[in-house]
Amino acid sequence: MGSDALSGRENWQTASAAIARKVEEDFVAAFQSALDSEYPGVFQVDPHPKEFDDIYSTFELPDDVLEQIYNVDLESKHKNGNLKYI
Repeated sequence: MGSDALSGRENWQTASAAIARKVEEDFVAAFQSALDSEYPGVFQVDPHPKEFDDIYSTFELPDDVLEQIYNVDLESKHKNGNLKYI
């Protein structure tokens, strides 16, 4: 698809990101409200805590889980006969 055709297509990522941002804001507001109702002024919800920045890159997964994730058939081929993963 050429750049002219692409430029005329709807950009679903922009709309999706706006919806996701609103959902995050609503969650933070609801969570903060729930905490304030039980513990007024005690807790402050951080919508983007830095403590979780690398949670996926540093969390050790068990071997059986890793085997399920990285179970790629290296011999699989495209319809044209070329290997998919080289």
